Amino acid sequence: MNNEKIIISIFSWITVIITMLIVINFSLENGTKSTNTSDNVVDSVVEVIPNNNSMSQEQKDNLTHIIRKIAHFGIYMLLGFTIINAFNVTIKWKYIFSLAVSVILSSLFAMFDEFIIQAYSAGRVPLWSDVIIDFFGATVGALLFVSFISIYNLIKKQNKKKEILN
Repeated sequence: MNNEKIIISIFSWITVIITMLIVINFSLENGTKSTNTSDNVVDSVVEVIPNNNSMSQEQKDNLTHIIRKIAHFGIYMLLGFTIINAFNVTIKWKYIFSLAVSVILSSLFAMFDEFIIQAYSAGRVPLWSDVIIDFFGATVGALLFVSFISIYNLIKKQNKKKEILN
């Protein structure tokens, strides 16, 4: 492996670690801090909703729940994407194998995060439903990576054919 590929490989694994650290950081927040973080996001969203003055507390609570689940999905989508990218850069497995390993590792991390880290954060409750959302997020992230790479390789192949014809 040349120096450029080593640097790209190291950078790819650093993005995985940073993503995991972000997840852990949120999980270490106690219940009050976590609620405040969610409330701040919900308040920002509510501000852009037309006629937000008529929004009931129940509607705001529902919106909070949805935003928290979207956050789970989103961060694990990023984790699935970064893990499969790191494997693609360093090991060059077939995509189906990389995809499976990425989703499995993301899911194992989700269980570790939910039932080890978050379970011991005051005011937090570990939920299997969050692990399932995390699984689907990681799956979508890994599938997006495979889709992007497939499209990139297809375009590259077509451009190569055009060069040969010209």
